[in-house]
Amino acid sequence: MGFKGINIVDISQLKLSQIYLSQKKIAEIITWFIPSLENFQPVCVRDFLSNGNLHITDGHTRTYIAWLNGVKQIPVIYDNCEIVSCELGQIQYRNDIEWCDRFNLQSIADLSDRVLTEADYEELWRGRCGKMYDLEVALLEGKIDKKQFSVKNESLKKRNLYIYGISEDHTVLYYENEQGELFEIPYTAV
Repeated sequence: MGFKGINIVDISQLKLSQIYLSQKKIAEIITWFIPSLENFQPVCVRDFLSNGNLHITDGHTRTYIAWLNGVKQIPVIYDNCEIVSCELGQIQYRNDIEWCDRFNLQSIADLSDRVLTEADYEELWRGRCGKMYDLEVALLEGKIDKKQFSVKNESLKKRNLYIYGISEDHTVLYYENEQGELFEIPYTAV
């Protein structure tokens, strides 16, 4: 599945799997970035939905900097690493893609107004991913009842609320509304 070697792809064709960028990472990349793409490592991509769309798995910030500098095409490599291709990785990236779709983030340009300070990035992106990971592991390992969770998830979705994670001890569900406002509610895992 995928392709072998390095391909050159239009930046406009790449899809996202991340909803924020870090100011700190942007500042670091700006120090070495050259529009001719010297020393530019290929961006990792994968087709998670088997529809031909390549989603960035690693390299959102490099892609963003290239785009800001007027670069139209970048080198990409198909991501077959275990973390991305395993069952849990597939689930997590599909959730990331769903988040991007819900916030109408279709291209790297859409992240322009979603650049965060390092503290906010740690909390709002890395923290979110950690909470999602805890939820997916709990579901996969049967630590929370899938049917009970599904009922709760569906009841929230009817009110345009979306669960994105759970606390490590499985006592708090984290969810958001369509505007991205974050909430939490107590949860009893059976």
